[in-house]
Amino acid sequence: MSTHEQRKVTSEEYQNKAVINQRGGSIEVNNSTERESVNLTQYSGSNIQINSNVTSELATNNKQTKVNNDSFETILNNKNVYAGKDYVERIAENSYRLKGFKTDDQIQAAKEWREAYREVANNNSQFELLRGGKSYPAGPITTQQGERSANPTENQECYVSDTTYPDEAYGVGDDQTPPIRSSVVDEVGEYTKIDPTITENCFKVKNPSKEDIQSAVGSGGYASNSQGAIKYPGKNSATEGGVWAANPVHEQLQTSITEVQEKLSPIEARMGTGGDEEEFVYRDKVESVGATFNNYPNIRVDPEGRSQQNRVAVGRQVTFVNVDKFPHVEEVNNESMFPVGNYTLNVGNKWNVMVGSGGIQLKSTGGVEIGGTTFKVSAQKTNIQSAQGINITSESIVELQSKNNISLRSNRQVYIEPGLGVANNTVVGGSSYTEGEAYVQHITAPVEIQKTEDVRLFAKLLNGLKFKAEIDGLPRDPSGVDNVTITLNADSNSDRVECEPHSHHFKNIPLRLCESNDDVRAIAQGEGINVDGYKGSAQCVENEYKVPVTVTDENSTGSRDGIEEANLLPRGLFVPPGTKLPNDRRRVQTDGLIKERFEEVPKEGTKPISSTVLLSEPMEDPIAVPTIPVVQANTQSVPTQSAAIASAPASGGSSGGSSGGGSSY
Repeated sequence: MSTHEQRKVTSEEYQNKAVINQRGGSIEVNNSTERESVNLTQYSGSNIQINSNVTSELATNNKQTKVNNDSFETILNNKNVYAGKDYVERIAENSYRLKGFKTDDQIQAAKEWREAYREVANNNSQFELLRGGKSYPAGPITTQQGERSANPTENQECYVSDTTYPDEAYGVGDDQTPPIRSSVVDEVGEYTKIDPTITENCFKVKNPSKEDIQSAVGSGGYASNSQGAIKYPGKNSATEGGVWAANPVHEQLQTSITEVQEKLSPIEARMGTGGDEEEFVYRDKVESVGATFNNYPNIRVDPEGRSQQNRVAVGRQVTFVNVDKFPHVEEVNNESMFPVGNYTLNVGNKWNVMVGSGGIQLKSTGGVEIGGTTFKVSAQKTNIQSAQGINITSESIVELQSKNNISLRSNRQVYIEPGLGVANNTVVGGSSYTEGEAYVQHITAPVEIQKTEDVRLFAKLLNGLKFKAEIDGLPRDPSGVDNVTITLNADSNSDRVECEPHSHHFKNIPLRLCESNDDVRAIAQGEGINVDGYKGSAQCVENEYKVPVTVTDENSTGSRDGIEEANLLPRGLFVPPGTKLPNDRRRVQTDGLIKERFEEVPKEGTKPISSTVLLSEPMEDPIAVPTIPVVQANTQSVPTQSAAIASAPASGGSSGGSSGGGSSY
């Protein structure tokens, strides 16, 4: 029997209801046992019902609540909010949402958990082998115990020509007599005095020896003083490939995790279950932080404020590194006093952002900083652009690798400091200038037939020489002959006979000899070695007697006797029939600069730059006239096309003439 039935039988249940009913609404108070309730109903159907199980409210139309002071709401279990359409929450000042914990002790427990696990985390951050090193940020140092491997530099295959001067040759060996050249004996052509004429097995493969390495990259005034070679002679300067002991803290890592769990368990009990936040937005989400946008200046730039080495230039008396002007950029602190608009996101462990094909845009009118122990960027194509300069620095190494190609292109010279090492081949499409010595093992070049200097040669008449002569005072020969035959019974006095001047042709590499070092630099200047975008070409082979040349100017008194003036005039260009000339020679100006042919191509990720390119009046080209659109412009007069071809290099296909092939002069 139920309690209700028991009460009904025993008359223990109280039954009472009071109702106040008017047109605008009603108030009902139910006093019945276990059905106690208060109901407030309005004419439209809106009502408030309060009973022992629930407090229910229905607003058939709108509802508004205003609290002149504070409002507090405490829910000890779940809360669900459903809005059929928009949900607007306006907060005049601060808003705090604390999730996942009930008391501050849970926060403190999380901090204690972090410190309790720190030793395990530090041990895990060390290398598994005792190879040395340090963990970042603020991590422990891994000690070093073991031995380095052999120097991998010694494992290189170096192909060399290993030849020596012959054992018997000019000035070397037992036979010091010069070779004989007569009508029957040719010791010069037969290399009789040269032994051996060929070095056996001269083409060899060698490994760099310890002496090679130390003399080249070790310590010393003429070596490169590589720290690895100095600190670890004969060994691998890196720990890679070495034999290192296992790190005991890594071997005991699982045991350490098990042991520390005894400390973590009571702390985790205090932490509670925590709290997650999941948010699902069916369409779009816009979040604005700050009542207004900080668009104050963030940096200051002096376009000519920084001195920087930019190129190696050839002067008349020296070759030097030029220092030019570059922009100087300083950051400006215009954000610390701005009253609104800061957004701070603290993520304790990991932050993952997954975005669809619409992409990600991070833009700011101020600076952007991304810091971490490692930084990885991966994409099908990566563009890095900057208006005031790009700096890529590292205290250890900067690597540029590509399976296909690495291109360094600039409208100016690419400056490299301190030196350039090339492991394999080097190809130079134009001219090159070397201020120092050129060390080569072999030279391959076209042949040029040159002539030795004339020699004033004195000789003597040798014993046995016969010649006819007419001597006055002797009786005439009965046969009527006027001359006689004289035979020398001994050599004549030395140096009493002067021969015809002696010289001969010989084969050599093509040369142009200068009077002085300054003339070498002057000729290099005159032939465009310092001109950006210019492609120099080799001089033609001239089979002739070489005379030193010099370069004079208005301050010179002229060349000396025996010295010729260097010919720096433009050379004539022969264009074989059918040769294509894609370079537009009308863009060459009188000052040597090359006008841009097209508007600058808008770079990816930036707004297009508005520019107007004006070309000069088209002129007849005796070689070729490219057909391109021309915009008439009132510019200064330019030389005729033939003069432009003769006075400056042909412009390349790219902007500024920094690259591109074509003919050069």
